[in-house]
This record gives sequence, C-alpha cells and structure tokens, in this order.
Amino acid sequence: MRADWTTLVLNREAFILIFVNYIFFSLIVLSCLLFLMCLAHSSSPPWSMMTSLTILAFSFVMVNMVLADYVVQTIHSKRDFKNFL
Repeated sequence: MRADWTTLVLNREAFILIFVNYIFFSLIVLSCLLFLMCLAHSSSPPWSMMTSLTILAFSFVMVNMVLADYVVQTIHSKRDFKNFL
C-alpha cells in the first residue's frame, strides 16, 4: 500500500500538534505545582494562579489555532499540487 502526500503530511502535522499540546499541558501542570509550592512556603504568592493559567490557556488555544490552520493549508496545497500533476 502506497502512502500519498496527504497521509504523510497529516501524520507529521498531527504528531507536531499532539507534541505541542503535551508541552502546554505540562506547563499548566508545572505552573499549578509551582503555585502550590509558593503557597506552602509563604502567605502571599508572587503572582496569581488564575493569571498564569489564563495566560497559558490563551497561548495554548492560539498555538492550536495556528497549527490547525497550518495543517489544513498544507494538506490542501499538497492535494491541489497532486491533482495538478
């Protein structure tokens, strides 16, 4: 069975998307742990947990939107190029 361009691009881009999601999820978990450690050691943490989680969630959504758009555009350009040939 021969793999075409669309399948190869989709597999690579899906892997990148999952990897970036894993990194951002790990950052959110680490920021929660850091916040809990700050609460354990001092009565007033240096920053608010909601602020850091909001920034991370917003970054997570924006990166996912950009990567998803890139995946769709790449697949369409490969498919159009293959149809042109």
